[in-house]
Amino acid sequence: MAAILDHLTAILVGASLLGVLLFVQQRGQQNAVETTVHHTVQGQTFSIMETLERDLENMRSHEQTHYPIRLTRSGSNTAEFMFHTLADPAMGNASPLIAVKYRLDDTFETKTVNGVSTPIFRLARWIRDIGDYRYSGGSTETLTSFEIEMVSRDGDVVVISGEQPNNFGYVRVHMTSATDGVTRLASDEVNTSLSNRSQTGATIRPLALRMDDTVPLPPAPTVPNPWPALPGNPFEPPPPPPPPPG
Repeated sequence: MAAILDHLTAILVGASLLGVLLFVQQRGQQNAVETTVHHTVQGQTFSIMETLERDLENMRSHEQTHYPIRLTRSGSNTAEFMFHTLADPAMGNASPLIAVKYRLDDTFETKTVNGVSTPIFRLARWIRDIGDYRYSGGSTETLTSFEIEMVSRDGDVVVISGEQPNNFGYVRVHMTSATDGVTRLASDEVNTSLSNRSQTGATIRPLALRMDDTVPLPPAPTVPNPWPALPGNPFEPPPPPPPPPG
């Protein structure tokens, strides 16, 4: 009888240890996948941020182009950001100028971010030198927010919609992105899993905006007109068909 009880005890202990080991292995795999997802969405956000930073670092001022730098806002997001920058920063002041518009396109899709259904956007970069605006890359369809602020040199004036402030000094950028989270296999993972959202931000002080007003500005090359409208949002769903006659 004692031998039977010993065997049963050994079986129970072994089964318990096996269950714990399987749970630890599953949780380790879950964390590894979530870490990979988090790094992926971070990389996607940093990629478009680097492009935007390069354009802003080479931004030309209103005095140089005679066109305003303009923000358009929609709800809590920046819908469009328009300015001029160098076409080829490696050429320095010898580079021709291009008009740049960053537009936030609604994808009409949502992702669950920390338990909340959140709209998803794509930030598109459009440039114009001669001819019409042409698409020149953008983010993946992962953005959940995009905000630009134009700030005066003393920091007292912050513009989130409209034209650049007087004594325009620097630009603040903030964006968040998200991707689909991994499936949670345990009930407590709602509280222990990593967020599938990534945030990044930057403060950029373009050199052209730091030039003293009394210093003669270099003559600008031909400046493209930035006002033509952009093509429509490619994610916009088609209108419903008209009702049948009668």
